[in-house]
Amino acid sequence: MTAPATDLATNWCEQTVDAIVAALLALPSEITGVENNVPIVSNLYFSWDTELGAVNLTVRPSRSGGLVAIEAQVSGTPRWFSLNLELGPGAFEPGQTLGLVLSALSREPQDMRGFMRSMPATESGSDTVFADALHFGPDQVVAVVLHTVERAQAMAMTQGFHTLVLTLPPRSWELELVGVRVFVSEPFPYIR
Repeated sequence: MTAPATDLATNWCEQTVDAIVAALLALPSEITGVENNVPIVSNLYFSWDTELGAVNLTVRPSRSGGLVAIEAQVSGTPRWFSLNLELGPGAFEPGQTLGLVLSALSREPQDMRGFMRSMPATESGSDTVFADALHFGPDQVVAVVLHTVERAQAMAMTQGFHTLVLTLPPRSWELELVGVRVFVSEPFPYIR
């Protein structure tokens, strides 16, 4: 797989995700013992609950032309386990649509839910949860989640720091991440 054409990315978060993809494609070798909350490449890290669970995580370059293969050995019952893409500071405007396109396959069927964590938190909290889940299984699929930003959501605040969070199963699993893209569509000018 080749790095995405970054000249097509026009939004700040599109450019950040394209840089993450390029960094994953450049991984020289396997990373074993991935640490909790420590980036494996710039702006991408895994996070899990260390009080109720333990995770032994391995990330390796894809052997089949995708981005990376991820293997998680989970013990206990962590309350959360996530893949986090730090998009950084920026602003989402009400009416914009955020699109997440993720291509993957997994040994067993699994669902990922996504949400945007925005800081500082607003009165409504810091998380904007996306309505739809991403579904993966043994056959490679391309899953798409679209989210229209609403004025009352945390991600609509001016110049917040945003992290795209994808929930992972709190059990052992293997996943081949083939590709990931984020795009932002402007609101239709004729809608009031």
